[in-house]
Parts: sequence; C-alpha cells; structure tokens
Amino acid sequence: MGNSRQGCGGRLKTNPVRTPRVFLGLSEVSGYFSRLQRGLQELGVDAVHVTVHEHRFGYSAGQVPWIVAWSRSAVARRAEPQGSRLAEWARVAEVAASRIVLLAWALARFDVFILGAGSSFFALRELALLRLLNKRIIYTLHGTDARPPYIDGFFPALRKVLDTARDDRVAVESTMDALAVETARRVRFLRRLEKYADVVVCGPSYSQFLSRPYVNFYAIGLPTPLPEKIGRVTGGDEHSPLVVLHAPSQVAGKGTAIIREVVARLRGSGVALDYREITGRPNHEVMAALMEADMVVDQVWSDTPMAGLAAEAGARGCPALVGGYFSAIAAKAVPPQLLPPTEFTLPEEMEAKLRRMASDRKRLVALGLQARDFVATQWSERAVASKMLQLLQSVPRDWLVAPGTCHYFEGCGLDREQARWTVRQMIERHGPDVLGLQHAPALQAEFLAFAPQTLPHLLPE
Repeated sequence: MGNSRQGCGGRLKTNPVRTPRVFLGLSEVSGYFSRLQRGLQELGVDAVHVTVHEHRFGYSAGQVPWIVAWSRSAVARRAEPQGSRLAEWARVAEVAASRIVLLAWALARFDVFILGAGSSFFALRELALLRLLNKRIIYTLHGTDARPPYIDGFFPALRKVLDTARDDRVAVESTMDALAVETARRVRFLRRLEKYADVVVCGPSYSQFLSRPYVNFYAIGLPTPLPEKIGRVTGGDEHSPLVVLHAPSQVAGKGTAIIREVVARLRGSGVALDYREITGRPNHEVMAALMEADMVVDQVWSDTPMAGLAAEAGARGCPALVGGYFSAIAAKAVPPQLLPPTEFTLPEEMEAKLRRMASDRKRLVALGLQARDFVATQWSERAVASKMLQLLQSVPRDWLVAPGTCHYFEGCGLDREQARWTVRQMIERHGPDVLGLQHAPALQAEFLAFAPQTLPHLLPE
C-alpha cells in the first residue's frame, strides 16, 4: 500500500528497518499512557510517556527527561495566581518556549507519536509538521475529547444546569450557548485530526462527530496491569454480606446517588450488602479496596461496558455491574469476541441485576474469572501494546468502523430524559445544525427524532 492515504485516516508504513521509537502523550487518562508505555517497553520498544500535567489520582510514568520536567513545571506555574499582567505574559511565554523545545526534542528522537485525550503540542497544529517529516501518528480518543458535549454529563456547564438550574431560563440559554461553542470546537478539532492522523482510535458510542472510518477502541483495548495476586474470587460465603465497592471519580456523572438508593432498597428488602464507597482517592488506595471486594458497581450511565475501574477490577477477578443505555446496542457495535465480560445493563435494571448477582455467588465468581481471562489475554499492557504496534504496519479491516453507523444518543453521565431535554434545548435555540452532524444526515435526523418535543417543522417527514 506504500504511503497512500487509508480510509481510517492515514498512511501505512511497511517493512520497518528498525524498532520504532514511540512518543506517548501529552496527557494521562486513568493510567492509559503510562501503562501502554510499560507494555511497549516489555516488547522491546523505546517508548517515552510525556504528560505536562500531574495526574490527580497518582498515576505515574516514572522518571522523565529534564525537557519534560521543565514543560510540566511551566504548565504548573502558568496555573498559579498571576501577580501582574507582565508576570502572566512571562509564564505564557515560558509554556510556549518549553513546548517548542519539547516538540523539537520529540521530532529528533521519535518515529511514532501516539497522542490522545484531547492533548497535543499546539492544538494539533503540529500534526502537519509531523506528517511532513513522515512520522507515524496514532490518536486515541477516550470519550470527552470526542463525545458531543450536549450528551456529556461530565461537561461542567451542562452538569451544573442539570443539577441546579433547569428552571432558570437565563442559565439554560447561557449553557446552550456554551455547548454550541464547545460542539463547534470539538468538530473542528476532529476534522484537523482526521486530516493528518494516520489512525484514529475511537469507541463507537462516542464517535458521532467522526467523518472517516476509525479503528474500534475495543479492537485495541484498555492497557491494564495484571496483579500478582487476584482478589476475592469466592464471592464470599453464601450467608455473608456481599462486599460491593463503588469508587467514583465524579459522583454526579457516575450516578452515585442512584447507586446509594439502590443499595439502600436492597438492604431494606433483606439483601445482605457490605457497601463501600471511595471518592477522590489515589489509585493505589482504590486497588487495595478492590482486593477486598466481591464485586464492583461502576456507574449508572456509562457508554462503555468496561471503563478503567471495571477493567482494574477484572484484572483481579472481581466482576463489575455497569449501567448504561449503550448496553442495549453494545452487541451490535462491538464484535462479540471484543466485548468485555461485565454485567452491562440498562440503568433501570441495575437494582434487579444487583439483587440477582448477590443471590447467585457461583455466577458472580464465574463472571469475575471471565473478566480476569479477558483482561489477561486481550487488555493486558503487553496485549494492547502489541495491537498498537500492529497499527504501525497495517490496519485489519475488521478493526475498522464506518462513520455514522453507531446510532447512539444518550451519551454518558446523564439519564435519557436529561439527554433528550438538552438536545431539544440546543435545537430550539440554535437550529439542528448546532448538533455538528451535517456530515451524517441520517444520524442528525435520528437525533431530531430522539428529542420528540422539538419544534415540529424541524422533524424529518
């Protein structure tokens, strides 16, 4: 295939003459990049993970070169309170200078750039230069960096209005304006990305804005370390309380209040549950809690069957209950051999599923062992790194997803009624094109139908 551009957004290089040198960054998402680095290094690849921000949950990529340390400290100083306009400009200049030096260092040293999570050196403007210099570019999208913000319950402005101000017309209109601006920004970001990246990796459930074929995220997986010891895979004694762990990074978007209510109702009906909740703690504390848990309740409105916590639980043989509307179509969007084994269910069915899991310890144990096997064989650090290296040579056709083919509307971090309401408010204030789906007319029409109270003249005939 030579250097011809491929449908997934890139060139395919063949017959490499040496082991590639891989740059990873410039951010961190639940340990994804630092773990991918370890997997690549285990395969003998020279890989360096660069993040310009310290991760709040303690994920670490280990020692970093001084250039990286300088760039990170410059970003930290930029975030500090400014004493004067001159000091502010000086800190901005330092960030820019450190980033230029960092890019020059990376260009001189690395052949492959695996970027993601909305990060880049200069808002993706450097991708044209990377392309010119024949660098291989792989970009992994993780959710919020690609998902339409009007169905993203983790978008701060939307979260605030959903929780406190849906009856405040001024606040609603201001939020819809902010969502419109962010929608346009994300679409521009993705169009530039699709123009220059060799490969884009994305989950079908948050791919609505993509206009070119992309690699299914589940074909690559989430790099997950395998502990030497697994946790409590016995499910506990039949008569002992089931130890249930919930560890939300953000309680509103994860549906923590609903999970607490479900647990309370089940306890009130006689189900023995030992509910443990950890919020905003370092990753090592969560991992310690997982070793003592019989199962995990991850979240209520997920658009993936196995996000970070569920994968880390699976690595320890601990099964996960995950709620999300995407569960209704996940089997169609993800090939069965790539679908992670969790109890992925509709939000309204979580209480019944948790009751069933508590009453059938053998099935609970079996699900945990299936999750352990899946992570060990498909989502281990080494396994994911190996599949990333495959993308340097060629992209298997069965890994590709055509754009606009996953018709999913409920998003992540909010309930269906909230998603409908937000879509309706967006369209009524700014018109249907505000959805950013002009590249996928059928998908746009279905979004209009998804919000049935939209002005009648906007609905498809």
